[in-house]
Amino acid sequence: VLGVFGGCGYSGDPNCELLLWWTDFEAIITGDMERVRNMWNEILNAGLNQYSSYWMKYINIEMYVQQKLKLKTKINN
Repeated sequence: VLGVFGGCGYSGDPNCELLLWWTDFEAIITGDMERVRNMWNEILNAGLNQYSSYWMKYINIEMYVQQKLKLKTKINN
């Protein structure tokens, strides 16, 4: 996998713990959901798509960002 990690692959982090942390950071701090979704695509394509816990983590970050956007909209109106 050459995406986010370049040529490093996932051998040192087979559960993608670093990438999971990074997706949270990107979503919560930068709000760059396009980048977050690309990173999640890499996580799931690294063979972790068979585990429901990873899908739940992905769903939770999507829901968090959507709630944050709704709150921001209410505050600005």
